[in-house]
Amino acid sequence: MDENKANIQDSDIPFTNVQNSYKPNALWGDIKAPYPTNRWWMNLVLENGDQPIYCYPYTATASQNGLSFFYPNQSPSAVSVTMSTMAGWSIGCRETFSSRQVESFDDMTMTYSWTSKTNKNAKMIVPFVKGSPFMTFQYQGTTPWLSYGGGKLTSSARDVGKTTYKFGYADGRQYVVFASPPVNLMVTQSGEFVSDAPYNGYLRVAYFPDNENYNNHLNVLKNSAAAIPIGVNVSFGTDTISFGYKLTDSSKNNSLLMLALPHHANILTGVSNVSNFSTYQVLKGNMYPVLGSNWVLKYKVNQTTWNSTNKIDSSYVQRIRDSLDQEANNENPNNQDTSVYTRGKTLARLARMALIADEIGYKDKAASIVNNLQENIQKWLDSTVANPLQYDTVWGGICTKQGLADFGADYGNGKYNDHYYHYGYYMYAAAVVGKLASNGSAWLSTWKNNLVSMLNDYANVDNNSNGFTRLRHMDLYDGHSWASGLFVFGLNRNQESTSEAVNAYYGGYLYALVSGDITKANIMNLLLTSEILSAQTYWQPSPGGVYPNVFANNYIVGILWETSAQYTTWFGNNAEYIYGIQMLPFTPITFSLLNRTWLQSAWPVIKSRTINSGRTVSDDWKGFMLMAGAIVDKSNVTNMINALNTYDNGNSKTNVLWWLSVC
Repeated sequence: MDENKANIQDSDIPFTNVQNSYKPNALWGDIKAPYPTNRWWMNLVLENGDQPIYCYPYTATASQNGLSFFYPNQSPSAVSVTMSTMAGWSIGCRETFSSRQVESFDDMTMTYSWTSKTNKNAKMIVPFVKGSPFMTFQYQGTTPWLSYGGGKLTSSARDVGKTTYKFGYADGRQYVVFASPPVNLMVTQSGEFVSDAPYNGYLRVAYFPDNENYNNHLNVLKNSAAAIPIGVNVSFGTDTISFGYKLTDSSKNNSLLMLALPHHANILTGVSNVSNFSTYQVLKGNMYPVLGSNWVLKYKVNQTTWNSTNKIDSSYVQRIRDSLDQEANNENPNNQDTSVYTRGKTLARLARMALIADEIGYKDKAASIVNNLQENIQKWLDSTVANPLQYDTVWGGICTKQGLADFGADYGNGKYNDHYYHYGYYMYAAAVVGKLASNGSAWLSTWKNNLVSMLNDYANVDNNSNGFTRLRHMDLYDGHSWASGLFVFGLNRNQESTSEAVNAYYGGYLYALVSGDITKANIMNLLLTSEILSAQTYWQPSPGGVYPNVFANNYIVGILWETSAQYTTWFGNNAEYIYGIQMLPFTPITFSLLNRTWLQSAWPVIKSRTINSGRTVSDDWKGFMLMAGAIVDKSNVTNMINALNTYDNGNSKTNVLWWLSVC
């Protein structure tokens, strides 16, 4: 779907319309709201549009002069793995450009164009497609100009048909340029490459990661150079997510050469493997080549719904009941915390207690909690809290009043940062009300537009516009979400808490399930399953895995950027923060998220850096460490769990006891 063709239709969005003071700039071209706000290519359309994006396996930056790109190297240390900045190619035209802008986009790709200064109908167009071993440049009546800044040209050759150009440089790197149709590229005295006339066609540039396998690599690239991807159609099945790559020539579908990431390895079908082709190294490990334009990712989908598949140990039931009597105090609906995130956590905490009470047969307590939960959620749904939800007509999304007034408030909510973290808690709480309240079905019906709008803000899967962009946070190629919103960073997009991302889609899944929307529930389940797989691959590392051992020895990634994996968090470097932010909140889906094999190896490291570190670790964070430890070391952590005095505002003694009872 081309989302830029959609128009906002907000008649069913029951929140006050407001206008964001941060506006889209000219780089968006003719794109209209609702805008995507978390795509991997955001740096090309925000502020000056001059910060890098990571179009695997290349890093690229745009300017008024054209596009620059390079193949980066890993720079690992004990606290990070960062893709280093390298000199590379600059691609433009001899006429120079007057403007640049987005042409179109879909769920996975974006097409960007530069307009000639001398002819407004003449352009250079670049389709950005993650996983292509080529950087592709379409020229429409402009004269190609290419320059390499990584060193002196040491070798060059072209075929007689002027369709293949091979270049070697003093930095040891080799590249090939394929032209369709033929183009006459000439080398200037300064080592640049220019055509002798305006050109209408495609230039495709590729790097050779292994000079010793040069000839085999070249043959594979040459056989696939005419299969040019320019977009992707995404579809969801019962247990599959399919990518249908759109090519300039559909007859070349079977010769489309793409690169897959490590998490694709055991789930990718519909393509054929490629031999005699070197791997490309990116931040997330080695990419491997496949042929074919129809990718089918077949998942072993999550089977968890409301409760853990493990039953509560009967010896814990009375303790859990006593804990509910102590903790399940009514929250005053007129005394709401104004932070949308903090309040979401406390409401989800209440929802956990209600589900646990129901599971142990404490029905009166469950009903009492749910009634109170209803009252509190409704204050957000009807916008009678001090920090109400509002519909931003500029970008097309739901933001908080405080977030729009101050972009530093509410964790950047007004600039679309962390929306899935924020609203996912509410969807979980609302789902529990729908399941357990005596008037659950009627309540869901009454607040349907409000709840659907909240879900669609972060996980809209409808093909037609309903005032929200599709899949605001999810990067389907990477299999996980990005959080950064409309903020610009040199390392591009990032995600810190994978566990909150998983729980956001889990909340959406349960809400769709209890609402009877089985199609949407299935898609939400696929998204959370995908998020789990990528979290286990890229946030739960082990030595010998995707990252160099010097970093993987941490057994965790705190913040994953597009070009850097870091052992830290946004709010501090304490080890309990770094591990804990990838675990909270603890819900039934956490058993699927925390890979037991990984945790068995990671637990000694986690324990030594947190609860046995000799530092003071607050009970709030210690509780998360011990809950994780209970999966693999229950007998040794039980007494410490029982000694906890305080809990995180999204956790509770009741939830900790429940967890211990089902481990």
